[in-house]
Amino acid sequence: MSFVTRLADKAGLLGSIVSAMGCASCFPAIASLGATIGLGFLSQYEGLLG
Repeated sequence: MSFVTRLADKAGLLGSIVSAMGCASCFPAIASLGATIGLGFLSQYEGLLG
């Protein structure tokens, strides 16, 4: 795999994880994990997703 392909793959993974953290009603397990480790600041972005 080329460098660009690996970089794009990692960026896509990170983006999907961050978007899942922002949508607490869609992914409650990730929301509880985020609350446990203190990611409450993402609640201000909940309205931007889906």
